[in-house]
Amino acid sequence: MEPPQSNASATSNSPSGDYVPVLATNLGLDRLASRKQLYTFRARDDLDWFTGAVVSLPEIGDVHISRYDNAPSGLTVFYVDSAVANEHVQNRLVEEFSLAPEEVLWRREFEVQE
Repeated sequence: MEPPQSNASATSNSPSGDYVPVLATNLGLDRLASRKQLYTFRARDDLDWFTGAVVSLPEIGDVHISRYDNAPSGLTVFYVDSAVANEHVQNRLVEEFSLAPEEVLWRREFEVQE
């Protein structure tokens, strides 16, 4: 699954180039930007208009964040490269954006590696 793309120029910091959703919140990009400096943009893909942002975090790489205008859930979704997607990354995103437990409405489930 690819995150929404924009015309905003951002240097790719992605080992595999394959992004997956790992976390979703009920907060909009404006609220997230008040917690961490983000450059937000408006764009349209083949589905809908969305507000997006890209931020690069150490040990994670590029994090794509998007909120579609007409999504029935109204959630803001965090996408990371599939090569680094894991529970640790989810926890880092929660910390980086100071998300309270009630603000995290969805977490991707990861298989336990034995």
